[in-house]
Amino acid sequence: MSALLGILGQVIAPLFIIIGLGYAYERRFSPDLPSLSRLSFYVLSPCLIFNSLVTTELPQADLLRMAVFATLNVLGVTCLAALLARLFRYEPSLASAFTLVALGTNAGNYGLAVNLFAFGQPGLQQALIYFMINAILVNTLGVFVAARGQASVGRALRRVLYVPLVYAVIIGVLVRLLRWQLPTAILKATQLAGQATVPILLLLLGMQLARTEVNQAWRPVGWAVLVKLVASPLLALGLLSLLGLRGLAWQVGLVQAGTPTAVTVTILAGEYDAKPRFVATVVFVSTLLSLVTVTFILTQVM
Repeated sequence: MSALLGILGQVIAPLFIIIGLGYAYERRFSPDLPSLSRLSFYVLSPCLIFNSLVTTELPQADLLRMAVFATLNVLGVTCLAALLARLFRYEPSLASAFTLVALGTNAGNYGLAVNLFAFGQPGLQQALIYFMINAILVNTLGVFVAARGQASVGRALRRVLYVPLVYAVIIGVLVRLLRWQLPTAILKATQLAGQATVPILLLLLGMQLARTEVNQAWRPVGWAVLVKLVASPLLALGLLSLLGLRGLAWQVGLVQAGTPTAVTVTILAGEYDAKPRFVATVVFVSTLLSLVTVTFILTQVM
């Protein structure tokens, strides 16, 4: 019981307090949410990823294993959702939405904060790899999932060109491989901007949830939430063992796999008319229920 109370007080409560502040701020002031989202997407998150890649003390092999794990886990859960949608004979737009909510993992707004609060900066460095892989997959594969073949290969590739995280990863990897010594000014600037990322992401999550309309048939919502909060961490257990991830990497990987659906997938759902209200409902419900499921996962890994 004391361990559970410790997790709730030290990890979960701070997370939901900040989310709640964002929720209340949105209700009271109705800020320019797109501008804040773009600030995070184009500036803060890339700085955090870049600085972490060039300063982390994690061995290259550990970075690669986490990246492989994240890729396999996200793709595995996405394939499971697609199979279930076919088994349940969902009509095409609902099938796309059902698959999309499995693909989009909130490894950023939510996962980075949980791992930072639970495991400190070392945990955040591991969590960033999962976040990076998921962001790239959402902005590439997510286009095809949402559009169900309506988006061309060229369009999807052009979309990748506008994802700053991709450039942050490429440059960060090159700096590590070539062992470049960067100016102190660049390192300190990206570090300072990166430190603002987690609190801004949590506030954004609260503001985005405040704008979510919950109004859907609950059976497909229930199945989608089960895939995201239960099937994903169960699959992760097998993959973590298969890939030989141990210690902190095992802990962080399991937590990231258990995070809810990301708010960002509602943008794709709206753009391609893939049941945006259904997607928004899954985001809202999975985030609330993750209070229970993520707490349970933390009790097992800490």
